[in-house]
Parts: sequence; C-alpha cells; structure tokens
Amino acid sequence: MEGFELENKLTELQLMDVTNVRQAVWAGLNKLRSEGSSRDGIVRASFSLAVLAYFYKPGFETDDLKKSISKVIKNNDIKEQLTQIFKEQKEEVTEISKACSKQEIKAYIAQFSGDYIGWHTLPTPMSICDLAIKILDITDKDVVLDLCSGINSFGIEVEKSNKPKKIVGVEINTESMFIALVKNAVLGLNIENIQGNAISQDYSNLNATKVFSNFPFGFARRPIVTEMRENGRLGKYFINTKRTASSDWVFSLAAFLNQAKDGKTLTVMANSGLINNPDEGIRQYLVESGLVEAVISLPPRLLTGTNIPINILVMSNGNEKVKLVDATEIFTEGRRYNTLSSENISEIVKAYSGKTKNSVLISKEDLAKQGYVLSPSRYILREETEIKNAVLLGDLCLSISRGAVLRAEDLDAKISKVPTKYQYLLLKNINNGTIDAELPYLEGIEEGQEHYIISNGDIIMSKISPFKVAMAHVPKGQQIMANGNLYLIKVDKKKINPTFFMLYLQSETGMSELNRLAKGAVMKALSIRDLKDVRIANVPIETQNKIVEEYEDLRSELLIIEKQKANIEYKMSDLLQEVL
Repeated sequence: MEGFELENKLTELQLMDVTNVRQAVWAGLNKLRSEGSSRDGIVRASFSLAVLAYFYKPGFETDDLKKSISKVIKNNDIKEQLTQIFKEQKEEVTEISKACSKQEIKAYIAQFSGDYIGWHTLPTPMSICDLAIKILDITDKDVVLDLCSGINSFGIEVEKSNKPKKIVGVEINTESMFIALVKNAVLGLNIENIQGNAISQDYSNLNATKVFSNFPFGFARRPIVTEMRENGRLGKYFINTKRTASSDWVFSLAAFLNQAKDGKTLTVMANSGLINNPDEGIRQYLVESGLVEAVISLPPRLLTGTNIPINILVMSNGNEKVKLVDATEIFTEGRRYNTLSSENISEIVKAYSGKTKNSVLISKEDLAKQGYVLSPSRYILREETEIKNAVLLGDLCLSISRGAVLRAEDLDAKISKVPTKYQYLLLKNINNGTIDAELPYLEGIEEGQEHYIISNGDIIMSKISPFKVAMAHVPKGQQIMANGNLYLIKVDKKKINPTFFMLYLQSETGMSELNRLAKGAVMKALSIRDLKDVRIANVPIETQNKIVEEYEDLRSELLIIEKQKANIEYKMSDLLQEVL
C-alpha cells in the first residue's frame, strides 16, 4: 500500500469494531486457560488464533494453511510456530473463521494490544504517537529509530502518516517481536524489526535522524547496570551518579546516543527523573551540555494500564535554553482513559514551537537555581490550579517563626572549634530533603534567643527560592538554633501528620504552591503571611499515615543500601593492603 491509500486503509482497520472477533478468540482460549498457561502464552495464542483464522479457508489441512501463510509471512520461525498452533487448535481456528469476516479479523490484528487480557506490555496510545510525530517533524527524508518498539505502535503511525525513508524498531521482548513481525506482514508495513537491547547495544550505525522511545517505567537501576557497562558510550555518563537515580535517564540517553548529529530524540518519561535529587547530576550535565531541548508535561490517564503522570523529553544538540510546556490541562476526557484530539495536539505543538500561556523558555542559569529541576509546573505557575479539598497551611500550624538573623562576624565569634551541646543550622546544611548530620557548634545560645531553637519534629523551610524543606531530628541533649534564612514551622499533629506535611511541601504540587506565592524579580522569597496562604491537599489522616509508613520503609531501605555501599567501598580500598 502506498501513501494515502495506506493511511486510509489502516485508519479504517483501526476504527472498526472488533468485539465479535475478541469474543470468538476468547472462547477459543478456553483450553489454554484451563491448562493454566502463562499470560504470555495466552497472549501469543489469542493473536495467533486470529492470524490463523485470517489465512484459513474451509477444508484447509495443515499443509494448505502453511502455503497460505507463506504467501505473506516469510519468516520461517514464525511460520513453524503458527503451524504448530494450528495443529493443536484447528477446531478453534475453524470456529473463529466461521464466526468472523476476514475484514473483521484483519482489523483485530491491526488493533491487537493484549490489553483485554491484561498483558504487561502495553502499546503507546495513538494520540501520543501522533503528538510525537508532529514534534519530531518526521518527513520522507528521515531515518526513524524506535527503541523499545513493542508491537510497532509508533512505527505503524509513522508509516501510516509520513512514510519516511526507513523505520527501524528495536525490541527485546520475544512475544512483542512475534506480534510486530506478523502485523508487518499482514498489514503490508515497511518496518524493519530487530530483536535487541536498547541499553547495551549501539545502533548509531543506522544514522537515525529521528529517535523515539517509550521505554518501561519503574525499572530499578541495579538490574541494568551490566547493560550500561556493556555500552561504553553510555556507561561513562553514569559513573558518578547515585545508585538511587532514575533509570529513565539511562533509557533516554541511550536513545539520544543513537541519533545522527543534527537529529532529534523524543522519549516518554515519568515525573521522578525530572525532579528527584539523585538525578540532579545527570540533569545538570545534559542541560549544561545543551542536549535538552524541551520537556512537555502531558495530561493524566493517557496510558492504558497506569495512571502514572508522563512527560515528553526532547533532546538535540546545541540548546542554550530549555523549552518547558505544561500541557496537563490540554486533553479530551474519556470514560476510562483520556486522549489527545487533533485540536489538542495542535495546541501542544504550538506551545512547544512558540510562546503561549502554557510554555516558557528557561535559561541554564535559572535551571541551575532550581537544582536543574525540569518539571514545567515549577516554572509555569497557574493561579487557579485545582487542589482537592484544599486547606491553608496557616490553619494546620501552631506557629511559624523565622530563625536568628546574625551578621557573619557575630556568628564567627560564636563558633566553637570543639563539640558542644549547641549547634547552628544554615541553609546550606539542608540537602536532598534532609538536614546534614554534622552542623557547626556554638559556644552557647544567648538569653532571648531561645525562640530560635529548633524542636524535634519541626518542619524547617528556606525563606528564599529554590525552596528547601526538611524535618528536624534533634539529638537528645542538643540545642540547634536556626539561621535567619529559615522558617521554623510547628505543625498541629491533631490536624496533619508532620511527615506527610513535609512530603507534600517537597512534592511538585507543594513546590508549585510555594513558587506561586513567592515574590521578587531576581531572588524570589516567601513571607510568613504568604506562606500561611499555601494550599495543602486535605487528605484523610488514615491515608496520610499509610503514605508516611511506606515512606519510612523506603527510607530505611535506602539507609541500608547506603551502608552497604560504604562497606563495599571500604573493602575495595583495602584489597591491596595485605600485599603492600
């Protein structure tokens, strides 16, 4: 199929009602389900039964069907697998063929994603594919590389609408590869599929001008460390990054390293990698190297199977500033999932290409001030952002006070060179959401300065942007005095869990609220009066406690990992001591 004919035919198939085929296939899977087959096995069978029914004609025996398949599918391994399934389930194939038309079955093959079976590998929604195609500006001169290509969801949309010079999909999952290759053959697609690893293997020889990747979310770094090291070009960027850093940057940078020099890369990311403290180092490197072109926050509930908020990361060479787009409110609402209409896509592309109320161009210097956070909501403030059942921060606190304002020379005069029971907390002592264990010692705290002393469980927050928030854990017998750039917030524990309060302020929603009310042209600051007007989500205390409990469990795990790391590093440094 060529040009518009291909587009029209595929669109027609994608829009057809395939309920009849689904029901017939589901009925044909009874034997496999009763035998307790694996989910992947059921997925392959549910696809294969339809494919076999598409090629089947009344009276066909195994050899007849194999000849029919061979006219379209050239891959010998796939032909043998389909033939074996036909031998085992000829009766089911026959029934599906009787119950459904060839066009219905072909539409089922075109639409197949395994979603109704609960398959763990879900396709990229069509609207996200269409948005990505517009942002990448794919033309007939491009070589397109799709890493973690799955069942060719993105490749099909590219082939349908733009017909570039070449499309290559790379996928590691065998079931996805099987489905992708069969779809290519049955639908007449010109997509080259390679079974390979998107992280460890190098595909730069393809000279791809446009690279796309919708990789799996939630991958822990540890399982992919070996793959990172196998890819020499990739591994060097993560030598000094923290072990708790997000794997999203590994996949995204792996994709970027495969693009041609003047090309463009687009990946789909979760929120965590854009805001987490452990990822600050890699964000800094990419921004300062001019590799980050844009970040677009997408609306909720676009992906099937998950409600995780997602973003589009655009990477290219030579970017002096970063375009940030908040498109979270641009969508068409659906019953189960939201979608992007053609009008929605046009509005998002306009915000990405120019300047609108939903977009802003941020300099490297301004990004540095915010710890290279790349979440658009940090910089695009919305006065009317909805916070469900919001209560004001001031109504949840017993008191809010400012730390002691001391001149540098006065502070220097009070510093003790030996440990005492008096310490001093500075803004620089709050890092990654926690207060440093080692704080400067004071010779004493003068009478009248007692109200600057931090109590155990107080929430400490910086007065100046970028805002830092932490909870105080004061050792028994110690007294810690706060600096004047800090606020001491005493939370009413009857109204809100203090740890939940801290986590909320540290979140993107909380940070957006703080930035919304901060004032100042060069250095933004928040007054106590404005701080009291910060809106806090009124979450039931039982839910708060569950979140805090999970947070404490994760924090404990992180402490164990850090101790293990320190122990391993000590053993590594001690390896040669016995022979030297």
